[in-house]
Amino acid sequence: MICYHVCQDNERSQANLDETYDFLSTHYDSLTSTRIEDRTKALIQNINRTI
Repeated sequence: MICYHVCQDNERSQANLDETYDFLSTHYDSLTSTRIEDRTKALIQNINRTI
């Protein structure tokens, strides 16, 4: 019985990992490009303040 629960939990964990991986691989480009845009905007603002 314990083995059954462990196996079930492993399957659920693997399904969650697969789902997370699919999400990240699908959205990775948009997530990183957003971060790069934000960093670029912050950098430009810092430069403008300095000047």
